[in-house]
Amino acid sequence: QQASFRELLLAFATGIALIFLTSFFFADRLRVALVLTACSLIPPSVGLLGLVVFGVPLDVSSFSGLISVTGIAVANGFMAIAAIRQEGDVFAGMKSRLRPILMTNLAAMAGFVPIAAGFAQGDEILRPFSDAIIIGLFGAAFATLFALPLLYAGFCTSGPEPGANK
Repeated sequence: QQASFRELLLAFATGIALIFLTSFFFADRLRVALVLTACSLIPPSVGLLGLVVFGVPLDVSSFSGLISVTGIAVANGFMAIAAIRQEGDVFAGMKSRLRPILMTNLAAMAGFVPIAAGFAQGDEILRPFSDAIIIGLFGAAFATLFALPLLYAGFCTSGPEPGANK
Protein backbone atom coordinates (compact mmCIF):
# COMPACT_ATOMS: atom_id res chain seq x y z
CA GLN A 1 0.00 0.00 0.00
CA GLN A 2 2.90 2.38 0.67
CA ALA A 3 4.16 1.81 -2.87
CA SER A 4 0.70 2.60 -4.18
CA PHE A 5 0.62 5.84 -2.18
CA ARG A 6 4.04 6.84 -3.50
CA GLU A 7 2.85 6.21 -7.05
CA LEU A 8 -0.34 8.19 -6.42
CA LEU A 9 1.67 11.08 -4.94
CA LEU A 10 3.90 11.03 -8.01
CA ALA A 11 0.80 11.00 -10.24
CA PHE A 12 -0.67 13.91 -8.27
CA ALA A 13 2.56 15.94 -8.47
CA THR A 14 2.83 15.20 -12.19
CA GLY A 15 -0.78 16.24 -12.62
CA ILE A 16 -0.19 19.55 -10.83
CA ALA A 17 2.85 20.21 -13.03
CA LEU A 18 0.79 19.45 -16.15
CA ILE A 19 -1.99 21.70 -14.88
CA PHE A 20 0.50 24.53 -14.54
CA LEU A 21 2.00 23.96 -18.00
CA THR A 22 -1.40 23.61 -19.65
CA SER A 23 -2.64 26.70 -17.83
CA PHE A 24 0.40 28.66 -18.93
CA PHE A 25 -0.07 27.71 -22.57
CA PHE A 26 -3.84 28.28 -22.39
CA ALA A 27 -3.66 31.60 -20.57
CA ASP A 28 -0.34 32.77 -22.02
CA ARG A 29 0.33 34.53 -18.72
CA LEU A 30 2.28 33.32 -15.72
CA ARG A 31 -0.07 34.93 -13.20
CA VAL A 32 -3.14 33.25 -14.65
CA ALA A 33 -1.34 29.89 -14.70
CA LEU A 34 -0.37 30.33 -11.05
CA VAL A 35 -3.95 31.28 -10.08
CA LEU A 36 -5.41 28.26 -11.90
CA THR A 37 -2.80 25.94 -10.38
CA ALA A 38 -3.33 27.33 -6.87
CA CYS A 39 -7.09 26.93 -7.22
CA SER A 40 -6.63 23.34 -8.39
CA LEU A 41 -5.05 22.51 -5.03
CA ILE A 42 -8.11 23.62 -3.04
CA PRO A 43 -10.48 20.70 -3.87
CA PRO A 44 -8.09 17.89 -2.87
CA SER A 45 -7.18 19.87 0.28
CA VAL A 46 -10.85 20.31 1.21
CA GLY A 47 -11.45 16.66 0.32
CA LEU A 48 -8.57 15.48 2.51
CA LEU A 49 -9.77 17.62 5.40
CA GLY A 50 -13.31 16.31 4.96
CA LEU A 51 -12.16 12.71 4.88
CA VAL A 52 -10.29 13.23 8.15
CA VAL A 53 -13.24 15.04 9.79
CA PHE A 54 -15.74 12.36 8.72
CA GLY A 55 -13.41 9.48 9.58
CA VAL A 56 -13.16 8.11 6.07
CA PRO A 57 -10.00 6.04 5.64
CA LEU A 58 -7.33 7.52 3.40
CA ASP A 59 -6.67 4.60 1.11
CA VAL A 60 -5.89 4.15 -2.57
CA SER A 61 -9.55 4.55 -3.46
CA SER A 62 -10.08 7.83 -1.57
CA PHE A 63 -6.74 9.21 -2.75
CA SER A 64 -7.75 8.45 -6.34
CA GLY A 65 -10.96 10.37 -5.71
CA LEU A 66 -8.97 13.38 -4.52
CA ILE A 67 -6.87 13.30 -7.68
CA SER A 68 -9.99 12.96 -9.85
CA VAL A 69 -11.75 15.92 -8.28
CA THR A 70 -8.71 18.06 -9.07
CA GLY A 71 -9.39 17.52 -12.77
CA ILE A 72 -12.99 18.66 -12.42
CA ALA A 73 -11.84 21.82 -10.65
CA VAL A 74 -9.33 22.57 -13.41
CA ALA A 75 -11.98 22.15 -16.10
CA ASN A 76 -14.26 24.53 -14.22
CA GLY A 77 -11.36 26.96 -13.77
CA PHE A 78 -10.60 27.01 -17.49
CA MET A 79 -14.28 27.60 -18.20
CA ALA A 80 -14.38 30.47 -15.68
CA ILE A 81 -11.22 32.14 -17.04
CA ALA A 82 -12.54 31.89 -20.60
CA ALA A 83 -15.80 33.54 -19.53
CA ILE A 84 -13.97 36.29 -17.63
CA ARG A 85 -11.84 37.02 -20.68
CA GLN A 86 -14.84 36.94 -23.00
CA GLU A 87 -16.88 39.28 -20.81
CA GLY A 88 -13.88 41.50 -20.01
CA ASP A 89 -14.95 41.62 -16.37
CA VAL A 90 -14.49 39.16 -13.50
CA PHE A 91 -17.99 39.62 -12.06
CA ALA A 92 -19.79 39.39 -15.41
CA GLY A 93 -17.73 36.37 -16.46
CA MET A 94 -18.43 34.50 -13.24
CA LYS A 95 -22.10 35.41 -13.37
CA SER A 96 -22.35 33.87 -16.84
CA ARG A 97 -20.68 30.63 -15.64
CA LEU A 98 -22.34 30.29 -12.23
CA ARG A 99 -25.17 28.01 -13.34
CA PRO A 100 -23.06 25.64 -15.53
CA ILE A 101 -20.41 25.27 -12.83
CA LEU A 102 -22.97 24.60 -10.09
CA MET A 103 -24.91 22.19 -12.31
CA THR A 104 -21.74 20.27 -13.20
CA ASN A 105 -20.69 19.93 -9.57
CA LEU A 106 -24.17 19.07 -8.26
CA ALA A 107 -24.79 16.50 -10.99
CA ALA A 108 -21.45 14.83 -10.28
CA MET A 109 -22.18 14.82 -6.53
CA ALA A 110 -25.65 13.35 -7.11
CA GLY A 111 -24.14 10.56 -9.17
CA PHE A 112 -21.91 9.49 -6.28
CA VAL A 113 -24.49 9.80 -3.48
CA PRO A 114 -25.98 6.29 -3.92
CA ILE A 115 -22.52 4.73 -3.63
CA ALA A 116 -21.54 6.92 -0.67
CA ALA A 117 -24.83 6.14 1.07
CA GLY A 118 -24.34 2.39 0.63
CA PHE A 119 -27.51 1.63 -1.34
CA ALA A 120 -26.05 -1.26 -3.36
CA GLN A 121 -24.33 -4.46 -2.43
CA GLY A 122 -20.55 -4.29 -2.79
CA ASP A 123 -20.33 -0.51 -2.89
CA GLU A 124 -18.28 -0.42 0.34
CA ILE A 125 -15.20 -0.75 -1.85
CA LEU A 126 -16.04 2.45 -3.75
CA ARG A 127 -17.41 4.36 -0.77
CA PRO A 128 -14.09 6.12 0.11
CA PHE A 129 -13.69 7.14 -3.55
CA SER A 130 -17.25 8.50 -3.64
CA ASP A 131 -16.83 10.32 -0.33
CA ALA A 132 -13.62 11.94 -1.59
CA ILE A 133 -15.32 13.04 -4.81
CA ILE A 134 -18.38 14.48 -3.06
CA ILE A 135 -16.39 16.36 -0.41
CA GLY A 136 -13.81 17.49 -2.96
CA LEU A 137 -16.52 18.85 -5.24
CA PHE A 138 -17.56 21.23 -2.47
CA GLY A 139 -13.96 22.43 -2.54
CA ALA A 140 -14.08 22.65 -6.33
CA ALA A 141 -17.18 24.84 -6.20
CA PHE A 142 -15.55 27.08 -3.61
CA ALA A 143 -12.31 27.26 -5.60
CA THR A 144 -14.05 28.11 -8.87
CA LEU A 145 -16.75 30.43 -7.63
CA PHE A 146 -14.91 32.32 -4.88
CA ALA A 147 -11.15 31.77 -4.76
CA LEU A 148 -10.49 31.95 -8.50
CA PRO A 149 -12.35 35.23 -9.12
CA LEU A 150 -10.73 36.85 -6.07
CA LEU A 151 -7.24 35.71 -7.03
CA TYR A 152 -7.79 36.58 -10.68
CA ALA A 153 -9.05 40.06 -9.81
CA GLY A 154 -6.18 40.59 -7.40
CA PHE A 155 -3.29 39.26 -9.47
CA CYS A 156 -4.30 39.11 -13.13
CA THR A 157 -6.15 42.32 -13.91
CA SER A 158 -3.47 44.80 -12.88
CA GLY A 159 -1.91 45.69 -16.20
CA PRO A 160 0.51 43.87 -18.48
CA GLU A 161 2.70 41.16 -17.12
CA PRO A 162 6.40 41.16 -17.96
CA GLY A 163 7.05 38.64 -20.71
CA ALA A 164 3.38 38.12 -21.54
CA ASN A 165 2.46 37.79 -25.19
CA LYS A 166 -0.99 39.29 -24.67
